[in-house]
Amino acid sequence: ALSEAYRSLSDRTAKSADRLGTDRAIGRIEGAAAILVSLDVMNRDIAKKKTDAFKREMRSKPRPGWVGKVFGGAEEKE
Repeated sequence: ALSEAYRSLSDRTAKSADRLGTDRAIGRIEGAAAILVSLDVMNRDIAKKKTDAFKREMRSKPRPGWVGKVFGGAEEKE
């Protein structure tokens, strides 16, 4: 059940990463993995692999910078 909750948290965090920000989203996943490791639900190596995979996914997605947020992106122009 806890592993399923971790997967659900990972999915929800990935979907809300624009609102949270990349660093905060990664921190949320790292914290959840640390809790599961401390409860002996997940071993440290698996937690590291899952966290690293999430980091790669989050950092590979293009995110709008502050310029796009303030002045509007190209997708808004028509």
